[in-house]
Amino acid sequence: LKHGGIVSGACHEIISFHEGPALGFALHLVSPITKRAPILWCSHQENIYMPGFLSYGIKDDDIIFVKTQNETQSLWAIEQG
Repeated sequence: LKHGGIVSGACHEIISFHEGPALGFALHLVSPITKRAPILWCSHQENIYMPGFLSYGIKDDDIIFVKTQNETQSLWAIEQG
């Protein structure tokens, strides 16, 4: 990616038909950012497996998880965050 990765202070969305690879890709992208600021992670799915985050060096206090009821609420929460 340009400039060495994704920028902090911006909204990013990763869409994939296969959750596993997309989650790994997202964690790889956000892991350097957690050294500077916490990550806001909004989802209406319960597919979070914290040991997977730990394998990328992301601790549970590096991420603010927001569980929503649907995709619309997730987008609203991301916008507010």
